[in-house]
Amino acid sequence: THILELFHYTTPKQLMYEPRPCDWSSSHLSLLIDDLPKFYQEIEGKGAQFISPPIQIDAGPNKGAWALYLRDPNGVLIELFQPAKN
Repeated sequence: THILELFHYTTPKQLMYEPRPCDWSSSHLSLLIDDLPKFYQEIEGKGAQFISPPIQIDAGPNKGAWALYLRDPNGVLIELFQPAKN
């Protein structure tokens, strides 16, 4: 069983800090997607702030997988990841 707890603080006024996925101390939530290119096509243009379109990984232990980053409405990084099909 899993519990996911999300917070949205309305006060005090927060400073905006939007790290890039490669920045030191950057963190993100990662979600698995069955067909990332198709999902991207379905939600593209619906207001999501994508860092990039889906990228297919071409080397290393995740070769053949797909991944992308986007931001939620609060600027939090989210990774969408489709594992390689073996």
